[in-house]
Amino acid sequence: MKNLSHILFGIALAAPLTITTAVQADNPPPSSMNADKQDVTMDQLPKAVKTTVQRESKGKNVESMKKSTKNGAVAYEVKIVDGTKETTLDIANDGKVRDRQVRTAGDTSSPSNDTKPGDTTKPNDTTKPNDSTKPNATPPGDTKPSDPQPPRNP
Repeated sequence: MKNLSHILFGIALAAPLTITTAVQADNPPPSSMNADKQDVTMDQLPKAVKTTVQRESKGKNVESMKKSTKNGAVAYEVKIVDGTKETTLDIANDGKVRDRQVRTAGDTSSPSNDTKPGDTTKPNDTTKPNDSTKPNATPPGDTKPSDPQPPRNP
């Protein structure tokens, strides 16, 4: 009887390990889920991707091109440098730009994800179109009472 209780106790302890191992086998670690990237040349690109790269890099320097496969889907990461501006494109196998990241070359911060295909805004534009600050506004902390406004007639 004592041996039977030891065996049951051993099984009870081993069961969670067996289940955990089975679950982990179905879920590979994140590092193996990352896309495998390999350098490619312009000649190795599919026609649609090559056309997109040529259109996007017109007159600019293509710094690198990498092919990646993630969950069976093939995509291409292309870095284009134009002066101090560095653009990284994520291009699908059909030639469509899935993502566009623009940053200033030499900038150590992460790339801006603000620019999307068809977006005409500048990622480093610091102007505020709806800035309602008036040049003669009372500075913060000034205790001078504001002048009452006369009622407006419609």
